[in-house]
Amino acid sequence: MRTHYDNLQIPRDADEQTIRQAYRRLSKQYHPDLNPSEDASRIMQLINRAYTVLSDPEQRAEHDRWIRQQETLRIPQQPTLRRQSAPQPQRQPENECNEFRRSQNAHSASNTAAPASKTSKQKPWQSLFIIACCALVALFFWQLNSYLKTQAAEEETHATQPETAGTAPADATQPENEAPAGATPSNYVRPSTAPNGEPFPSTSGYVKNYPYTRSTTKQLTIFVDNIRNTSDVFAELHQANAPQPLRTFFIEERSQLPLTALEAGSYTIRYVQLDTGETVTSETIALSDSQKEATVYLQRAKE
Repeated sequence: MRTHYDNLQIPRDADEQTIRQAYRRLSKQYHPDLNPSEDASRIMQLINRAYTVLSDPEQRAEHDRWIRQQETLRIPQQPTLRRQSAPQPQRQPENECNEFRRSQNAHSASNTAAPASKTSKQKPWQSLFIIACCALVALFFWQLNSYLKTQAAEEETHATQPETAGTAPADATQPENEAPAGATPSNYVRPSTAPNGEPFPSTSGYVKNYPYTRSTTKQLTIFVDNIRNTSDVFAELHQANAPQPLRTFFIEERSQLPLTALEAGSYTIRYVQLDTGETVTSETIALSDSQKEATVYLQRAKE
């Protein structure tokens, strides 16, 4: 049984900070932009799904209940499984080896009239042949067991390919007192706190004392990906054309943050490159019942 805790490589009693650190570490290791492996995309899907569940208290509690149920079901089944006539996959190599040995012994018994010198010469080769067959059978079932475990892990996590939603450009209209996208203020000095005076989090996360709007009926998610960027960002999530942000957050360079529990609709990310002061508005992201997850990639404004 493989769980979301296993996919993030953390204990079940891990706190929120441990979960975030594990997610950030694995994202840097398996993100398709940084890892050329063919399996990187599939593994990143599992990591994203695991973080989405474990970072949400309600989903995490439900996952913990599921784990306890599975553990409860597994305990009484073990004696029954031992009594079954069909051998378990892990035990099959041993059983087949025993059957092979018995057949070899029977064959030897039927040929007891053969000269003793000939029998003594054959025994070492028979033993080597038996050992080789057992090793091949064990290797086959070990590979089969590994494959079945991998398939089970994918089914448990229900991972889906995160996609970048709609490519419609964001509305060009901005408040007059806001710098245009891509503009760099003169004499810029990187701030140590957010505009409301609160310090930025030590890792990617929400900034304190800003509005936080959360859906009570939907569980749609936007993955805000700052992996390609070389600057930390101060960002806001807006519904399309809405002046007031739904959430305000900070993302470190080469990092990622999922925004969970969102309603269906169109969204944009407005963010400031903290290293340069550039202000950028992302493309429009569309979420719906058929598009439950989307990824938006943050990068420097084009000159």
